[in-house]
Amino acid sequence: QILMPADSNNSKETAEKLRKRIEEENPLTISIGLVTNLNSNINKIKLIQEADKALYQAKKNGKNKTVQYIIVNENLIVDTDKI
Repeated sequence: QILMPADSNNSKETAEKLRKRIEEENPLTISIGLVTNLNSNINKIKLIQEADKALYQAKKNGKNKTVQYIIVNENLIVDTDKI
């Protein structure tokens, strides 16, 4: 578990920099699942579940990707790649 900056744009940008740096400096790649929570009522378990879903979406998208979900409320979760 890694905590990123609170701003959703900076979070994805920071995660992408990390992913690219690992790719440049190592013979391996990583996929990152990232969740930004705009609703403080969401519990930690839900956050981890959504981050896990984002990670599997990154792998499904061809691996070596960063996928970010934004939780607006408990019933609205947005994949930033689809907006």
